[in-house]
Amino acid sequence: MAKRRFEDEWRSAFEGAEATPQESVWKGIELELERVSGARARKQLVVYRWLAAASVTVAVGISALYVLTIDQPPATVLTTREGDVQIIENQTLDASATDKAERELPYKKQVDEQRGGIAARKEKVLLSDNSAISDNPSSPVKAGGSSITDGWAERKLPVLYSFSKTELKLHQPESVADPGMVLLAKLADEEKARDTKNDKRQQHERLWTSVGLGAGTFNPNTSTAATTSSFNATGNSSAGMSYSFGAGVGGRLSNRFVLQGGITYLSQNASYTSSSFTLEAATAVASLDDYIDRQSNLVATSPYEVISNLQFVSVPVQAGYLIVDRDFAVQLNGGIATDFFIQNTLTPDNDNVAKVTQKAGEDSPYRSVNFSGLVGTELSYRFGRHYRIALNPGIRYAFNSIYKPDISREITPVTYDVSLRFRYIFN
Repeated sequence: MAKRRFEDEWRSAFEGAEATPQESVWKGIELELERVSGARARKQLVVYRWLAAASVTVAVGISALYVLTIDQPPATVLTTREGDVQIIENQTLDASATDKAERELPYKKQVDEQRGGIAARKEKVLLSDNSAISDNPSSPVKAGGSSITDGWAERKLPVLYSFSKTELKLHQPESVADPGMVLLAKLADEEKARDTKNDKRQQHERLWTSVGLGAGTFNPNTSTAATTSSFNATGNSSAGMSYSFGAGVGGRLSNRFVLQGGITYLSQNASYTSSSFTLEAATAVASLDDYIDRQSNLVATSPYEVISNLQFVSVPVQAGYLIVDRDFAVQLNGGIATDFFIQNTLTPDNDNVAKVTQKAGEDSPYRSVNFSGLVGTELSYRFGRHYRIALNPGIRYAFNSIYKPDISREITPVTYDVSLRFRYIFN
């Protein structure tokens, strides 16, 4: 009783909780099953095709043998008055044989009368192997100028075989389409259509130009080094911001490889702690402790903050590989950038020290040309026939110090930035 009550309680709890799955659920299950068994179904299809071909070959061979066997010339059929049937194949009767048979007929009758006095009841026409009959069964046989009038020659010859050719027709069994194979065929057609669409899109997306802007963090990455000066150089620096904007051009080298280049304006800011300044025309101007070894008119002071703003014109060249090549694309990039130094502006956080700008040249502590490595990715989306938008996170790192060799310290900046680019595609 407890078991029955337990079952009744469960039945009452789930009563009315039935739910009918949607058609898309069954279609998804069927699609997954067909994908799993697709390889085995294709192998079975090949076996069935070979069996069908072998069956057709055997049927055609038997039919040809049958036609060749029965297709023989007709035989001549002769019917006598007693109903005897004699078949003579492909033989011709001449007039001499017929006359001979007619001349022997009276002699045979006379011999019969002498032996038994018995009159011949029947008359036979004996034909040799060279006997012949008329092609027309309705015309009587002539013998010695007289015709046979008993009517046996007027009988129609029986048709023993009909030699009309029979047309051979092969009826193949009606095939019933396998739902699984139909589904696989549809999937193959859809995949082929997508591949064709992608091939056409790739052919149209061979050359493009772009504009973009980016922002990120800038780390001066200053290394400590011993100084020959009597100043207590701190050389402390902290990370700042980096900004860039520019234009580029790119194109496909193949279906997967891309080459891109352009020109970019780059601005990098960092904060330093300095304990010195430079006297220029009786004016105190900001300076970094990094320059102590090459400056002769430095004056020690209490530490103060200095904002350094580096400006470059960069010419990047990058090669890319497309991991996903669709309207939404994923690409890996790597390359090198040539950075041309423009100027560095030092802005002190001290009212007694003036702002200073250092240009490129012999007196500048910075190299005029520097080289940086580029590594990044590109996530892009094509939203029109001619337009694509891309998001490019990446890293820029200097191969060597941007200071000249006579500076005791080294600075190899590292920049982490994300740029947004708008691309115009030439079709």
